[in-house]
Amino acid sequence: MTKDELREAGKRKGGKTAEKVEAEAAPSFEEALAGLERSVEALKSEGTTLAGVVKSFEEGMAFYERCETVLNEAKQKIEVYGKGEL
Repeated sequence: MTKDELREAGKRKGGKTAEKVEAEAAPSFEEALAGLERSVEALKSEGTTLAGVVKSFEEGMAFYERCETVLNEAKQKIEVYGKGEL
C-alpha cells in the first residue's frame, strides 16, 4: 500500500494511524515467505513479459522487506530477553 492508501484506509478505520493500518494489513512472516517464494518462481518461469518480471520483482522485494522486518523484530526481542530486560 502506498502512504496515501494507508492514510485513506486509516480514515475509514476510525482514524487509526498509517502505521497501525500498515501493521494490521501486513502479512505474517509465513505469508510473506510464501509470497516471496511465489515471486521467485514467477521470475524463473519462461515466457514472462518484461512487465511481468518487473511486477514479480517488486512484489518479491516487498515480501522480502516484510520478512526482514519480522526477523529483525524477533531478533530484538530475543536480545532483550537474553539480557533479562523484561
